[in-house]
Amino acid sequence: MSNLAPRLQAAFRVVFLSLGWHWFVTAIIALLAGITETRLRKTLVLLCGLAVLLEAGVGASMMGFFVGNEMIGAAALLLVCGGLLFENSGAQT
Repeated sequence: MSNLAPRLQAAFRVVFLSLGWHWFVTAIIALLAGITETRLRKTLVLLCGLAVLLEAGVGASMMGFFVGNEMIGAAALLLVCGGLLFENSGAQT
């Protein structure tokens, strides 16, 4: 229960569900790119990490810093670092 008007409650429910879906899809793409031997795996993981990092930065600038933004930022930095650890796509020997 919250003190928000019913219309705002419905709007926040939609926002949180779409954000949850967005994070779920991003995690699945990064996971599949990380465990498969595709040519674009480094690019995909870096793109996912940079997209989440951008989202964390925009969220922090709009709402200020709190535990949620810091956790999203840490996850984004870990994705970017993981993407940078992959070898180059063309170097298959």
